Amino acid sequence: MTIPLLTHGMSVDTGDLNPIITLVNGIGALVTSSTTGTTNDAADVNGQLTNGLMTRLKLTNATLRTITGLSGGIDGALVLMHAKGGDQADLKDQDSGSAASNRIVTGSGGTISLVPNRGVAILLYDTNIWRVIYHDQGDWIDIAFNGANFTTNSTGSITPAAGGHPYVYRYRLRGKTMTLQCAAKVAINNGSTNEIRFALPAGVTPRAYDPLSGSDENQASQAAIFNDGTNAGAAAAFINNAGKYISVQRWDGTAAGNYLNGSNTFVRFTIDIPLA
Repeated sequence: MTIPLLTHGMSVDTGDLNPIITLVNGIGALVTSSTTGTTNDAADVNGQLTNGLMTRLKLTNATLRTITGLSGGIDGALVLMHAKGGDQADLKDQDSGSAASNRIVTGSGGTISLVPNRGVAILLYDTNIWRVIYHDQGDWIDIAFNGANFTTNSTGSITPAAGGHPYVYRYRLRGKTMTLQCAAKVAINNGSTNEIRFALPAGVTPRAYDPLSGSDENQASQAAIFNDGTNAGAAAAFINNAGKYISVQRWDGTAAGNYLNGSNTFVRFTIDIPLA
């Protein structure tokens, strides 16, 4: 599959794990970096950039690499990053760890990641800042279990089960859309609720909208809720852009304490989240 880009006449062939970049003006330097950890004002491509040419940055980090910015930017320069190491690489959004002129605008409002052997990002240096103009995370990223990711709108507490259902909480980010998938077991204690809330990962900012207006079909998704193996009825997952969480509730939004009150409540959903 070839993905056309409207900047500098580029196209990306994603049929190979090592993407082919075709440019009107040609291809620049190849830089390989095995650096790990957090790097501010990273110098990987410093002195390797040329206006209108694509510099390829091959990331071979064995453990997590986090980049808050790139030094040596030249207006109009392009950098293709692709992960070829043993762990993912993360790009931070406008992080203060780097100088203002070296920072990265990821386009998601949060951190974007490159999964090993699959993740790709293209950055353009434009008016004293790096802008991500293409990104594909490459594969799902599993979110480590954290009970703080699960809350409710009632006075009763909610206790997620780390190993139940089986536990699945993962996301994939492509451009301006995050797909979030969940299968989890929770227990609602000392009260009842009509809503279970799931925190959004990676610090992303959802697009502002009215979740019940029906103005965007991607803003809501069907969900499944079971209590002790019994289907609790029609349910939906909505995006709450202000609170940055997914709200799972009965389809009609009515109070449903008797449906969502118990020690063996199972929730499943997959939802596409348009980003700001």
